[in-house]
Amino acid sequence: MHKNHKGEDVTMKKKRLTIMLVSTLGLSQSPLMLAAEATSKIDTKPATSQAGVDFDKIYEVIEPIDPEEGGTVTPLDPENPEEELAGTDNKGPITIDFASNLYFGAQEITTTDQTYYAAAQLLRTEDGQTKFVNNYVQVTDARGWVDGKWSLSVTQDAGFKTADESSFLPGTKITLQNLKMTTNGSETDAPNLATPTIAATEKSPAKYVITPGDTTPIVEGDTGQGMGTWFVNLGETLMANDGTHGDFDAEMTQLSKDVQLMVPGKANKLKEARYATTLTWSLTDTPGTEQVPEVELELSVDNPEPKRLSTVTVSPNKEVVSYAISGQTSSQTTIDQETGVLTLGLNELVGTVITITATDADGLTAETSVTVQPFETNDIINQAGIDWKIMKDSNNVVLMVTDEIQKEVQFNPKNGDGNDYTGSTLEREMQAFYEERIAGSDLGTFVSGVDLPHEETSATDTTEVTTINGNNTPTAFALSTADVLTTWENDADSIAKYNGKAAPWWLRSPMTTSSGACDVNASGSVGANTVTTEYGLRPALYLNLVSDIEQ
Repeated sequence: MHKNHKGEDVTMKKKRLTIMLVSTLGLSQSPLMLAAEATSKIDTKPATSQAGVDFDKIYEVIEPIDPEEGGTVTPLDPENPEEELAGTDNKGPITIDFASNLYFGAQEITTTDQTYYAAAQLLRTEDGQTKFVNNYVQVTDARGWVDGKWSLSVTQDAGFKTADESSFLPGTKITLQNLKMTTNGSETDAPNLATPTIAATEKSPAKYVITPGDTTPIVEGDTGQGMGTWFVNLGETLMANDGTHGDFDAEMTQLSKDVQLMVPGKANKLKEARYATTLTWSLTDTPGTEQVPEVELELSVDNPEPKRLSTVTVSPNKEVVSYAISGQTSSQTTIDQETGVLTLGLNELVGTVITITATDADGLTAETSVTVQPFETNDIINQAGIDWKIMKDSNNVVLMVTDEIQKEVQFNPKNGDGNDYTGSTLEREMQAFYEERIAGSDLGTFVSGVDLPHEETSATDTTEVTTINGNNTPTAFALSTADVLTTWENDADSIAKYNGKAAPWWLRSPMTTSSGACDVNASGSVGANTVTTEYGLRPALYLNLVSDIEQ
């Protein structure tokens, strides 16, 4: 608060000039003097009055100034030097008048960590000439208070991202070094630079590191410092642009090695994409208050070891704007951008580690991962609109059978046709089921050919199991007694329903008599019946789950 000599606050008065002038007339008596007459004198005390003038500050816009030689200048855009950069047009007792744009050029995509240099600040002087200076921030303190002080900080509002926010560059850092304070005619001391993020060493200058979401103090002035116009020079020296530091406009012949951008090699970069971010420079006229620490983004999952086709819910501790996944082996594996729910594809290979990366509004990222597990026996999955019961899942090869009976058929219509599965009505029904329901579907791409041993045997045979054979034509098939007895631990696992009730279903294994074939009865045990009986059709498939993503 600024006060006049009477102690009145004049800081917020209207902008005006008030002049007061009070004149005091001193009086004296000079009576007519006559000769020989006596005279007398009247004593009076002198009177005083005050004369004063009040000035209220009229603040003007301070245009960008040449930080080296003074004089108003027009800054030019480092990315497109044909375009002019305007000052802030701020008015007030203390203002930021200008802050340079930082442009790091057009760079080649690489998978290694890279550090890029910013273009120098190109200025057009009042006489139309151009010159390069270090990038800078211009601050004017017009308060005129000997006890005034100010601080300057910068915040990167978000990480580097494309205009449509479809791609981000996580892990980037902007580094400023060799900062220097200069002035345009101020006789006060220079404001103190803030404590750097990284202290100077014998081989390296102090560094101020700017990261997304964090506020970095740059200047922390003390009482009586920084009155007038000051420049925060973002560096001391410039270097020639020899063409080895990226692609810049032909006019940009100078770079600033003191303004650097580090981009991690692992950051995914889109070809011919422009990534940008916003730096917000903030000014305070009091010592900087303690910054509230940025909450780091953290992720958790409800199931770190999911099976194929299952879902995983990703729970962040703060709002997330995008999710990405990597390492998956199935094109069917996706993550919902709204809910953060990961859905695993059928052909995710067992043991695959899928990495989930989330990005928040500030461009901060966090990762978590899940490891794919195999199906378990008797798991139920839905594929091609059909519920399937898992029998085996080993080395990414899966044997499964329909959970319910699909229809009732004869093994063969006549006893004389025999119980040989090859050429039987049961085999033709299995093939028809495959052609009508499976072939051409996404599931069909993983169905393998098989070897189907079916010699005359007993209802307790455990040797003639179905085996996968990629050289044979993919098809659906009837299980054998060995498939049932070596896979399921009890009869209850073998039970299948038809029209809501447990019912018997055919196996392909023949009995020793030509008119008999094996089946699974309604109670789940293996038995036999004549081939003309109508029992359930329960197709099985062997899947060879290979990746459909190029590794």
